[in-house]
Amino acid sequence: MKKKKSNFLVHGSILAIAAILSRVIGLLYRVPMKHTITDEGMGYYGSAYTIYALGLLISSYSIPIGVSKMISAKMVKKEYHNANRIFHCSLIYGMISGGVAAIAVYLYACFGMKGTMENSALALKVLAPAIFLMAILGVFRGYYQGLNTMIPTSISQIAEQILNAIVSILAAYLLVKPYVSDREGNREIIATRGAAGGTLGTLAGVVAGLLFVLFVYVLYRPTIKKQLRRDKTQYQDSYGEIFKILILTITPVILSTALYNLSTTVDVFLYNYVLTKKQYTASEANTLWGIYSNEYNTMTSVPISIANAISSAMIPSITTAIAIKDYSQAREKIKMATKFTMTVSLPCAVGMGVLASPIMRLVFRDANPIPARLLQLGAVTIIFYSLSTVSNAILQGMGKMNYPIKHSVISLVIHAIVAYILLQVFDMTIYAILISTIVFSLSMCVLNAMAIKKHLQYKQEWLKSFLLPFMCSVIMGAVAFFVYKLVFLLIPVNEVAFIVAFLAAVIVYFSLMILTQAISPTELLSFPKGQLLVKIAKKCKLIPS
Repeated sequence: MKKKKSNFLVHGSILAIAAILSRVIGLLYRVPMKHTITDEGMGYYGSAYTIYALGLLISSYSIPIGVSKMISAKMVKKEYHNANRIFHCSLIYGMISGGVAAIAVYLYACFGMKGTMENSALALKVLAPAIFLMAILGVFRGYYQGLNTMIPTSISQIAEQILNAIVSILAAYLLVKPYVSDREGNREIIATRGAAGGTLGTLAGVVAGLLFVLFVYVLYRPTIKKQLRRDKTQYQDSYGEIFKILILTITPVILSTALYNLSTTVDVFLYNYVLTKKQYTASEANTLWGIYSNEYNTMTSVPISIANAISSAMIPSITTAIAIKDYSQAREKIKMATKFTMTVSLPCAVGMGVLASPIMRLVFRDANPIPARLLQLGAVTIIFYSLSTVSNAILQGMGKMNYPIKHSVISLVIHAIVAYILLQVFDMTIYAILISTIVFSLSMCVLNAMAIKKHLQYKQEWLKSFLLPFMCSVIMGAVAFFVYKLVFLLIPVNEVAFIVAFLAAVIVYFSLMILTQAISPTELLSFPKGQLLVKIAKKCKLIPS
């Protein structure tokens, strides 16, 4: 039973590893891209990508969650014909929603990009077709997740990101190459064409991911046919019923996920609107936005991706538990997911906060103090976004779709008001966006927690899930900071000092979590590579043999 309960953590960890690898690849390719197309070009790239992300949110971002939720509900009852029909209807839904969104985004790129965003239009035109392909890719990923396998999704994510990296760097370089002899004179052309080259990599990556999941589906077809022959279900859902359920299931998920992720889009429009009114040039505004979106957001997205992975794996699991009215199992899954998320996100937030400057210098090879300052101030969003992502998934798995929507609207309004005041009145430029994002993610955490407590009679354990990991993280952060300073004093090489500080932080945090009993040996076994972690702890005398 214990193995069954922790099964979603295993699947979540597979997705998490893939997501982390994808984010690391994303970090690595953005460094040469930044040096090729400049911070201004990364700003144009970031603005185009934000509009592209909005198109995905509205059309297909939540399709994997919705499809996996519906497929898993049928598979647990062995209704293979109905599951197969859901998959076919989902493909039609994805093609329609993705196609409409792709056309809308392309038309907006042609006629709607004004002011400081005008130079992002070319990059957005390149991105538009990817929205249609992503909708189809999302259906396949949701289908596999509903079958309780995360391998195809994980591999397709890595394949997508690898090709994205290669094509982005190569295309950006080739498009700006004719103009690099006079970098200053051709600054705007380099930034604009370079941003378009970067987005071409995104399109190529989506194509690679889609080809892989199609290949897996062809291999899986014989198994599907066997399942269909064994299906003894008396009643088959009509396609009309499935489409109705699909729309009723996916639409609330799309709305809640879109609103939850809409803050970045609101930021882009508010930021450009206010700064244009204040007579900032496109170069000034987009250089700061490039730093924020390319460096700060990319760094914080790495640990947050773990929460996203746990959430994707958890929804079918909670849906199944609720469907069979096993509420104690649902509560146990929520407890494990929350604890695992906090165990990872708290040390990541503290570590990135105290070592912000060494990290940014190491990854982006940039001595500019702004990226490090943004990471120091905004590292706390790792905690809030991780927790709110998981709590959103919990509410969706419980079938309470209206709560994430309502909470996102409330938080988004607060976020927009705070951002506008800080931009307009206090002229805080990019720091206004950072602070309002912290407010948004905190608001989501509080509202979601209240709803979960109300509808599942769930009371979160605080000492071992929050307080002890926080205390261990603070001590770990202090050790990492002083170790870095000491090593850098003896060996003034940033890479060496950071690696030593990082290793010290891992050892200290792992030891403290076990010594304070924030994690028991049994709980450690349910974590990814749990047996290896227990073996290491026993060898280090942290756990009695």
